[in-house]
Amino acid sequence: MPLNCGAMPDALAEAILFGHEKGSFTGASSDKRGLFEAANGGTIFLDEIGEMPLTAQVKLLRALQEKEIVRVGATRHIKVDVRVIAATNRDLKSMIAEGRFRQDLYYRISTFEIQVAPLRERRADIPSLANHFLAKLSSLACHPLPMTIEEDALSALASHDWHGNVRELENVMNRLIVVASASTITRADVENVLGIHPGTASLILRTRSNTHTEAKLVLPPNTSELCEDETITAYMRRVKLDVLKAAITQYPSRTAAAERLGLTKDALKRQLRYLRNANLRSTNISTNDQEEV
Repeated sequence: MPLNCGAMPDALAEAILFGHEKGSFTGASSDKRGLFEAANGGTIFLDEIGEMPLTAQVKLLRALQEKEIVRVGATRHIKVDVRVIAATNRDLKSMIAEGRFRQDLYYRISTFEIQVAPLRERRADIPSLANHFLAKLSSLACHPLPMTIEEDALSALASHDWHGNVRELENVMNRLIVVASASTITRADVENVLGIHPGTASLILRTRSNTHTEAKLVLPPNTSELCEDETITAYMRRVKLDVLKAAITQYPSRTAAAERLGLTKDALKRQLRYLRNANLRSTNISTNDQEEV
């Protein structure tokens, strides 16, 4: 049973892991088992465990040590026998030093570690992974014909550096299925998709008038690329910050930029502060803009 810890809301983490009793919080209209209880006698895969909230880490540690859980809103202890497999692309030891991951939990889950090399260091795996994603994604897309990929196209994929590792490869295969002009993906298709990130990325924002005037916002070169060891959540926050900064630079005032983005000036200010505090990217805003904040 898989769980993406990076997509788990802090407030619901305990309920997701261990379940809840009816009436234990707003919206809890019935009793519900958590993942540990549902996986009793089996295996739980905790993906992106480095993203798990600290409060949930405490609860998880106790469940692993005591081999029992307590549903939210309950007092009864439930014995569980669960094998836990955890994965992360973070340096957990560095996170421990920074106080972002519990040391005791680390030693509890690191009984046996498997280090997986970056995709660029195991290029021989790329053709197999590409064909796997091709079969999976073309089926989900209800493609009218079975999709195949040429050997030259696989060679082109194998020569790419894949800074986003397997997630980037899956994303590229998904795009190839969409842009391919036939049921066979060619080298030209691969080069087209891998070459859509020129020196700079841009975002087209149409004005609200009917004049069809366009304002092109120039974004940093790596905005459209998932960086190595970067989670989807971190990537989305980084892109959002880039868009906000580009709008501020494009429009004559912070008020105009906020209006164009469909935000109030105060909302724009709050979002900028939140994203900056996440240490996603240093800002390049003029002195006048900083004073306006």
